[in-house]
Amino acid sequence: MRLPAFLKRISPIGETLEAMEAGAALLTEETAQRNRQLSVETADTGLSLWEGDYSLSGGGDLELRRGRIRAAMAGGRTLTAEELKILAVTVGGADGGAVEEDFSDWSVTLYALFDGRIPGDMTALKEAVARRQPAHLAVEVAPVTVLRGTLTRYTALTGKAHLIVHNRMEN
Repeated sequence: MRLPAFLKRISPIGETLEAMEAGAALLTEETAQRNRQLSVETADTGLSLWEGDYSLSGGGDLELRRGRIRAAMAGGRTLTAEELKILAVTVGGADGGAVEEDFSDWSVTLYALFDGRIPGDMTALKEAVARRQPAHLAVEVAPVTVLRGTLTRYTALTGKAHLIVHNRMEN
């Protein structure tokens, strides 16, 4: 509130104005926090309300829970190639999707394409696909990092894979 400075120096008015400003700041902060709970992307404490609305379990980290909610919001439409690509983006957090169908083997591979970044956790996407896939069809989810580069001299792009093998030693 913009008032002349001499008004803020008067004893009861100055303290009252300071208390009002502090209360308004707290109210603004609380309103912003509550408004963040209205979107699945920004909700944290409000995720339990979303999960209750869609009858989902509340286990896992925030991103897994958000992915489950986004999958429930997508509904139960027929699992087509286009729908798989949409699920890769909305539920899996990918930049795009590609589908490879093998009709002779009754299998489909969904490639969740991440443009120049490492794929995140695919648990929510795998759960959404498993819940909606038909019984006669095997659907595999494969996260893929898409790398692009401009080469002026050499026309070969080389890379390396790093494998971590976990072992449990028993006596």
